[in-house]
Amino acid sequence: MGLFLKFSFILCLLSGQTFCQIGKKGFYEYFSSSDEKTINMAIELVNKSKLKEETAYTGALLMRKAGIASSLKEKLDLFKQGRKKLDGEIEKEHNNAEYRFLRLMIQENAPSVLGYKQSVKEDKELIVSQYHSMDSAVKIAILNYTKTSKVLIKEDFQN
Repeated sequence: MGLFLKFSFILCLLSGQTFCQIGKKGFYEYFSSSDEKTINMAIELVNKSKLKEETAYTGALLMRKAGIASSLKEKLDLFKQGRKKLDGEIEKEHNNAEYRFLRLMIQENAPSVLGYKQSVKEDKELIVSQYHSMDSAVKIAILNYTKTSKVLIKEDFQN
């Protein structure tokens, strides 16, 4: 985890505040981690935040944590818990391209046995069509993701 994120988290804990700001940029930095402690910190910060995306972010983080959990039961429980939160938010805000981006990243990397790949094409189309009106931190996250994605490619966003 980056020094800035560690410092921010420690400062947040020491300050005794009831919530700390994580912001979109910070969320995507935490989300890209493969360290369980970092993901746990992110879940804690998001749950204490006042972000309107709190439920979707928590769902995505739980699903991310499922990918690095040790036991099969824990993996499945975390994935189901996260899926319920993220998909519930997508159901409420069907045209929210950021939520669809979160889901697309998870779908692309989830094991096939989970059966969580049914919306990849639809999610990609919405992300590409709404890209230019999205928050700059989300745009940066999308462009960073295109470096490893087989679904989203950089050329999709160069209009």
